[in-house]
Amino acid sequence: MPILTMNGRFVDVDIRYELEQFDWTRPTWGDERLLAASPFRYDRTPSFYVYLEDTASAKAGYWGDSGAYDEDFARGGFVKLLAFLRGETEDDAIDYLLETYAPADEGGRLTLRLPKLKAVTKPEPLPESVLADTTPGPNAYLAGRGITDSVQEEAGVALAGNAVAIPWRLPNGRLANVKYRATKGKAFWYVKGGMPIRYLVYGMDLVYAQRIKSAVICEAEIDAMAWRSAGIPAIGTGGSTFNLQKADIIAQSPIEYLTVVTDNDKAGEKLRQEIERYLIGKVRLAHGYITEVKDADELLIKRGTEALRDVYDRAEVVRNTLSGRRKFIRNKVASSDSWTSWRELESVEGAQSKVDTHANRTDIHVVQADKDKWNSPWVATWNNVTLINGAQQNASYPFKFSVANNEIKLRGTFGSLPAAGTSVAKFTYKPTQTVDFVVPTIGSYGTARFAFTIDGDLRFDGFSATDSASVTRVSFNIGIPLW
Repeated sequence: MPILTMNGRFVDVDIRYELEQFDWTRPTWGDERLLAASPFRYDRTPSFYVYLEDTASAKAGYWGDSGAYDEDFARGGFVKLLAFLRGETEDDAIDYLLETYAPADEGGRLTLRLPKLKAVTKPEPLPESVLADTTPGPNAYLAGRGITDSVQEEAGVALAGNAVAIPWRLPNGRLANVKYRATKGKAFWYVKGGMPIRYLVYGMDLVYAQRIKSAVICEAEIDAMAWRSAGIPAIGTGGSTFNLQKADIIAQSPIEYLTVVTDNDKAGEKLRQEIERYLIGKVRLAHGYITEVKDADELLIKRGTEALRDVYDRAEVVRNTLSGRRKFIRNKVASSDSWTSWRELESVEGAQSKVDTHANRTDIHVVQADKDKWNSPWVATWNNVTLINGAQQNASYPFKFSVANNEIKLRGTFGSLPAAGTSVAKFTYKPTQTVDFVVPTIGSYGTARFAFTIDGDLRFDGFSATDSASVTRVSFNIGIPLW
């Protein structure tokens, strides 16, 4: 592997492997060099190169962009390129490389080359005067990216020449760093002397100020502003990396529920896994997926705020590290730059959940209770009614009831009628409204009035007959609906 010098240390770095972690447009991988469209511009032609190995004309990691808009992004070394691809400062990129790779001699033993010692100072917040030469307020560049004026004002963005200044603030609101995003192309840089992005999470000042409990976590600051423009609180990692420091910042904040929506590329999927690994068990997690474009801001521009809300609403909760995840696959045809559209793969848990949901649809499935109800006309039984308040059963034609098809049927007779307005029986079956009806009297021609109340009372309300003194009993043969 090529040897790079960083902070006075000689480090073997697998440059090709590091570059392969990112999606490139129209790449051609050679033994010594990668040719591709520029990552610094909206480019479709292979006008960018980076050396993978040391050659007679260039050192490994050196790169050039023949169509660069800015001289600062026309050529440079590997650290600058990697910092851009990872969305972080060059110091952050150096720390990553030093932590990942270590120089070794032929015997495999670690070799320590001490750099010149320098005092290590604790990162301090920046003075607000850093933004003095900028023009604060909403700007046309972010408006063209779909970011609303209110979200721009909330984020405190400003214009600085041909770049947009995006402040990064600590949870207490103090200025930690400023990212400058070129309004032409994709180039960006951070203010000199700012706090390392690896110790920060974008948008945490708003989380604390507004006591936000539920939010989306994405990569870039503009993506976070895109989510906010759709009415959904969001924070950003600032790049495609995540670590324990960022996890602790989130875990200590008011956030309780976090929806992970990373970029639709290899680096984004790696970031998604890192976020889950560091935050599982610390906050509740869900995964949302953007499948038709690269990131949230592109989706906002292409399809509007409803598309972002749909991604958020369809996110699935992570129950543990093994299940609760949605998986997608796409294919790339050999010798072609075209990918197929994303297709979702069904998981065992997802399939079982769909089966269970279908099985629990009582409105379309027959269960045993339904069968019993439908068969009840053929298996219904008659039961003697317990009479109260002086009413007397007739031995020859006893007063009985039966319930079938949500209807109570009454038949038979009883005598010794009490005073009008008195209940003669109490049922556990109750109609949804009081039912008034009449039945014939026995002994003298006439009718008796009854009411079956919503409390289950069968109430006698009097009778009218040719000879009231001759009435000995009343006769029932009636059905009363219970619905």
